[in-house]
Amino acid sequence: MRERTEKILIIVEIGVLLFLIFARVIHVFPFSSIAFALVLVLFSLYLRRVGLSGIGLSRPKSWIKFGLLGIGVGIAFQFLSLYVIEPVLARLTGHLPDLSQFAALKGNAQFLLTWLAISWTVAAFGEEIVYRGYFMTRITDLTGKTQFAWLVSLILTAILFGSIHYYQGISGMISTGISGLVFGILYLATQRNLWAAIVAHGVYDTAGFLLIYLGKYPGV
Repeated sequence: MRERTEKILIIVEIGVLLFLIFARVIHVFPFSSIAFALVLVLFSLYLRRVGLSGIGLSRPKSWIKFGLLGIGVGIAFQFLSLYVIEPVLARLTGHLPDLSQFAALKGNAQFLLTWLAISWTVAAFGEEIVYRGYFMTRITDLTGKTQFAWLVSLILTAILFGSIHYYQGISGMISTGISGLVFGILYLATQRNLWAAIVAHGVYDTAGFLLIYLGKYPGV
């Protein structure tokens, strides 16, 4: 009975969080709802008496190792995405990811600094906590903490992550879905510690924004 109640609560939590995430899509919020999602995540951890380490925000064995790993993955994946993934997607769909909302970044240092701040707080830190740290953990709490369950949570979270980038078109959704897969694999490969994934996400976005700022990003 207790196990059933716990699973029902997990389903309710996930449902509420999904609503918060897609609230912008249905015009409930005119801005990113990641802050509301973070509040729910923290409230859930508090109710379950689980610390931040329960979703992967624990001190790594080596900050330098995790930092370098995150930097390496972030840079490598940005260029893999730029020169392999996105061109292939453009051939298949007829369109590059729609990054027109970032066009004002070209040559604009103020906009660049603003987006870098957003990318490291809302995107890298906030999204990794919500998607990799919370969603992947709660899905496995629901389905059992087996290797197969973690694989399922990895795939479902990547699909969800890609879908919230609907404004980038089908190519952008697939591309960001793949990035979610990469960050999720990094999360699992580091024994479910979020810091390498956070750094990789931040570096990935930073490299992209710098290329747009310099006018070197195709299609923007």
